Amino acid sequence: MLKNTIFRLFSLVIGFFISLNVVYAQRFDRGLPPALTESPTLQYQKAGRALRENDPEKRKIKERFYLENIFLVNDLLKSGIVTEDSTFSRFCRGIMQQLDKTESEASQKLNFYIVESAAVNAFATFDGSIFLCRGLLTRLSTEAQLAFVLSHEYIHVREQHAFGVYKQSEWIRKNAPSDKLLRSNTLANKSVFEKCQFGQSLELEADIRGFSDYFAGSGYAIAGMSQTLDLLRYSYLPPQKDTPFSLNQLLYPIDTIEINRLFKEKNKIFRDNYTLPDTYYLDEPRAIIGENERENDSLSTHPNLYKRRATMHAMIDSLHIPAATGRDFITLKQADWLAWREKEQTNLLPQLYLEQ
Repeated sequence: MLKNTIFRLFSLVIGFFISLNVVYAQRFDRGLPPALTESPTLQYQKAGRALRENDPEKRKIKERFYLENIFLVNDLLKSGIVTEDSTFSRFCRGIMQQLDKTESEASQKLNFYIVESAAVNAFATFDGSIFLCRGLLTRLSTEAQLAFVLSHEYIHVREQHAFGVYKQSEWIRKNAPSDKLLRSNTLANKSVFEKCQFGQSLELEADIRGFSDYFAGSGYAIAGMSQTLDLLRYSYLPPQKDTPFSLNQLLYPIDTIEINRLFKEKNKIFRDNYTLPDTYYLDEPRAIIGENERENDSLSTHPNLYKRRATMHAMIDSLHIPAATGRDFITLKQADWLAWREKEQTNLLPQLYLEQ
């Protein structure tokens, strides 16, 4: 759902996992996912038999898509840093029932996984799997915020955006000039630009249709949408510890002389084993201003936050929905969510250290 990922909707996977060995010491509370109960080869053969496409060229593209992505999802699920938490899956299924009151077949087949990463990100794969990074989950303070994320990702699944991206990429590749010199210069840049513009259109579609088709009529707080975009703006900060989102409620304070020194004095291990010079501490706190919402997104697959906010607020105005409409929690108790999130924040701290 978020920004600055490479072109494929779920290619964040590649950046995180391409160099990792297969590790099986991970947890799937409901048993092995369907993608792991059969070999990727068998899954690919079944997908091919199920194809309803008579055009040879279109069929070939779909077969290549399934070949690449079935193996990609399989590798991701065996990477060792994807888990299925039964409590979290129950949360998500309850939210999807609230969002999709028709309980369509597609929403019933969704699977929800947690990625052991501090990144503030989420992505969906072609098979109905939704992956949410721990860095995102530990920053969400209400059920409404999670519902907005899920409605966005569900549109990617429902509308088969992953395949749309693949087709677009194949078309650009096929129509690229054969001359290597031309490919490596201006026309290559044009291709990147076209890919990014197409990716942005899909992201805005997921925002718009996720909101209009599911979120707007679900009873969730409309403010959950803008609060989620706030989280993206301040995603470089540590997770908060209270709700609602506030710059004054961080999991651990940052960039202040007093707090840094207080931490050193109170932490026995740190105090007894480390000595930091005074120059380590800041003379003045740094201002927290958030990321630039109007950043240049011409080479990004995601629109900048300004475009996303403007698009969503225009939709809210056109639907005449009061900003104060809805509730923060519907299917969950606030205490249950915050208790689960506090546990996840503790699990996140080592990852924050490793990644930052």
